[in-house]
Amino acid sequence: MVFLVIAALLALAVWVVLTRRRLRDLSENVDTALNQIGLQLSSLFRAVAALQNLAEGQGILTLPEPKIPTVDARSSPIHVLEQEQRLSEAMRSLSAASESCPALTADPAWGKCVEAARCYGRMVRTSSLIYNDSVSRFNRTLERPFTRLIAGRLGFAPREYLSFTPDAWPLPAPGPHTQAS
Repeated sequence: MVFLVIAALLALAVWVVLTRRRLRDLSENVDTALNQIGLQLSSLFRAVAALQNLAEGQGILTLPEPKIPTVDARSSPIHVLEQEQRLSEAMRSLSAASESCPALTADPAWGKCVEAARCYGRMVRTSSLIYNDSVSRFNRTLERPFTRLIAGRLGFAPREYLSFTPDAWPLPAPGPHTQAS
């Protein structure tokens, strides 16, 4: 009888350790995805800054230099959405500037920067989908019957999803030297 109790306690301890390891790995996947979003957002901000510099060089637009965001594993989805709103405002200004000045869009550097911004924008969207998938896996694991009993005691709580609109950023016209995607 004592051996059965010891075996049951040992099995329970092994299960707790394996569950903790699984939850930790899933949590790290969520953190990695959020770090990736931060990396892509900072690259997108740099592309927008380059577009603003080109517009300022033409004397069309004067905006403050965009502050590169700091999105990392400790950031919340709300913080990511705030950064996306800042990007959207800057892109609207740049889009209006490109429509009012054909010389700006004729600059090959403008087209390259617009294409870079589009590329980074797609990467942010892809990273956001990966983040939401990682959160979904993590949250589903937390909802399992026996895992739910110990997850809170192990320090794991459900994570928030990142909501976004696919066409939130009005990109300026790329110009005649590049293809629109």
